[in-house]
Amino acid sequence: MELHSHDRTSITHEEIVKVIDSHLFVGHQKRKRFYVKGIAFPNPPTEPHQQPDDSFSGWNAVLRQLANETDVNVVRMYEMDCNLDYTLFLETAAKLGIYVLVPLTQASGDGVLSREKKAPDCYPKKLYQYGSKCIQKYWDHPNVLAGVIGNEVMNDMVAWQSAPCIKSYLDDLTEFSQMYSTRLTSANANDSNNQRTAFPLMYATQHDSPNAQLSPDEAVKVTLDYLACSTKNNFIFGINIESWCSSVQTFEYNEDGVTESSYHLLWKTLTGQGKTRVIMDAVTGEKTSVPVPPISSIPVTVPIVFSEMGCSKALFNRDNAVQPKYVRDWKQIPLVLKGGMMSDVVSGFVAYSYDGGGSAFRMMGGLERWDGKSVLPPLPDYENFRQQLSEASRISDDDNDGDVEDDKILKKSNNNYCHGAVEKLTEVWNLNLYSLSKMPSYFFTDYEDAQLQQPQYQKLSTAATANVANVDLVRSTTPQSLKAPNSLQYKHPQGIRGESKDETLLPSQLIFLAFLSLLVLSIVNIFWHRRRQRVHLGERPIDNVDLSLRSYFSLYPQRDYQSISSS
Repeated sequence: MELHSHDRTSITHEEIVKVIDSHLFVGHQKRKRFYVKGIAFPNPPTEPHQQPDDSFSGWNAVLRQLANETDVNVVRMYEMDCNLDYTLFLETAAKLGIYVLVPLTQASGDGVLSREKKAPDCYPKKLYQYGSKCIQKYWDHPNVLAGVIGNEVMNDMVAWQSAPCIKSYLDDLTEFSQMYSTRLTSANANDSNNQRTAFPLMYATQHDSPNAQLSPDEAVKVTLDYLACSTKNNFIFGINIESWCSSVQTFEYNEDGVTESSYHLLWKTLTGQGKTRVIMDAVTGEKTSVPVPPISSIPVTVPIVFSEMGCSKALFNRDNAVQPKYVRDWKQIPLVLKGGMMSDVVSGFVAYSYDGGGSAFRMMGGLERWDGKSVLPPLPDYENFRQQLSEASRISDDDNDGDVEDDKILKKSNNNYCHGAVEKLTEVWNLNLYSLSKMPSYFFTDYEDAQLQQPQYQKLSTAATANVANVDLVRSTTPQSLKAPNSLQYKHPQGIRGESKDETLLPSQLIFLAFLSLLVLSIVNIFWHRRRQRVHLGERPIDNVDLSLRSYFSLYPQRDYQSISSS
């Protein structure tokens, strides 16, 4: 097969990918839908900075291999440390026309979000500080597509107790991103490179259910509803899907030609369509189809990407007569790209993987694990992948529907569906999650906040802030919803937590507190009045308590105190 030519152009600030409602778009004034054509990138065997003379040479070599041999436009990274400098790697990727999905968590260190801990303990302040530092570090790289805040964290019923931590981390970083953008816009109003208005965030869930009460597609939908509620056009929902394990299956049916495929079921669930369930009569054997209503009526309002896609090679064509066995054909790729059957709700994929996941998912041969230096030789799995991607890219390029102007893009209302999402989790899984309104919020908008001080707050350098008359001007450009909470707001400002209600004290509450304070003061006054009276009448002598409270004896007549003392 003749492969599609791999035309590459550098990614500039004009090509920053933006989240608009349930799709991704690229372009500044006129936009085109963006589809992720990605691959899971290998992890380095050692930290790149440990080899300063050869920093990132291995990663850059793999980038060039993918750019020369495939139509890949995104790589997903799994191990990066925001305390290190990845400028060389990110700039190389940008020159090759490749976007990067970066992780905003770590396996150890400050960026840990532990699924073993319940909320709110699973969300420490140092995690927020790490994530906000990452956003600042990657902000100026136009080819950083999004930051991944978690990967399959809620993978069983126990781990689901950490869900409020994921949601809180997402909300806090969303607010930080918007505030950071506002301040940079104020300080660099004339900077033509200042095109990024937000830093998209992604969570990757597994295409599976933690128990038998819900099917995998239904479990995905209720997870999406919970995390996406009240987001502000900044969230991408990732699905790690390992199905499509046969060359015989189609989009609609599995290889038996009867049972509905997992891709079709997922598409119907995401688009709000009802399903059917086949019931067989135990006596007659007669089969009847029974309609099943959608698990959720909440619409999808965020982009969806298959953040890991690909069946285990150990399962591919295992149960049929097709040869060769255990070599994936990647025929599902066109389904999630432009013009595909799922492209109305799915905006692309990340194939799993170049090297990770062991032999069951590895596309490349050679060493058992990548050495961090040389590119790996391809296996037949990789050849099938690049051919399917090339063909799908050629078709989608030919099917050019032109630019989409800003005012033509449908802006969906950002309704608050959190209450319904939480109720559904309680209904189907009997989950009693920690209330989002009680979760800590580490987002602060004070200009003097330690996270935004020089030199960390690099973008607001001395030269940049020279364009700003004073700090108050920067503050005045910050929307009211982003400013620090009022002193009477003792939990969260409205909007930082999707489930939270306005916690500002009402006038009736203030009246009650005032009444309670007066009552306490009255009781204390009665006590001291009676004490003074007893001393005055000589009913008891002055004791050590009275003497130790000499400062309070202004309550006593001076003559009484002296006369009693001398008696």
